[in-house]
Amino acid sequence: MRESLFAALASNPPDALLALIGAYRADPRPDKIDVGIGVYRNSQGQTPAFSAVKAAEHRLAETQATKAYLGAEGDAVFTELLAPIVLGKELA
Repeated sequence: MRESLFAALASNPPDALLALIGAYRADPRPDKIDVGIGVYRNSQGQTPAFSAVKAAEHRLAETQATKAYLGAEGDAVFTELLAPIVLGKELA
């Protein structure tokens, strides 16, 4: 039988965020804080909308020209301008 194409691949280490989420779920303390997804929840499990966040959202709504997200590569112009600084002019 032929060896699998994937036999030579090494296993990745366990995902740290998933381990953190698992530790949160396993923790019996009632005053625990879930930091796994970066969202604050109060003791009732609700995520309140803070006034500072509402003010920022209002400001964005008044000034945003688009709701489009940058791709994973980020702002192309910024990256192009930063490349010579980070890599040197010879490599950029």
